[in-house]
Amino acid sequence: MREVSRDCFVSYQGKKYSVPFRYAGQKVKIKITLDREIEIYDEQECMAKHPILTGKAQMIAKKEHNEELQNKEKGQEKKNHNGLATHDSPPAPEVEIRPLAAYAVLEEGDPV
Repeated sequence: MREVSRDCFVSYQGKKYSVPFRYAGQKVKIKITLDREIEIYDEQECMAKHPILTGKAQMIAKKEHNEELQNKEKGQEKKNHNGLATHDSPPAPEVEIRPLAAYAVLEEGDPV
């Protein structure tokens, strides 16, 4: 059993192999095939398959393992009132705008 890292990789012999993002933090099983491939399994099925890395290569990632996450994030982005991209966050509170002279009066102790 191996644990999938937060960045969606499983480590085997010092090399990293990508898995679909939804498995981050979960325990998975690995199997090395006679064809020199690593197969990564959840409870029932093979969710990722990679050739065993040799030489200086340190990691291998498949684009489709993160596409679902990227599409999900893009769908959640909205524009806030300033036109900036933001996630589902509460709206900013209304703030009263006062002239600086009002603060000067407060320093002197007089009511506004």
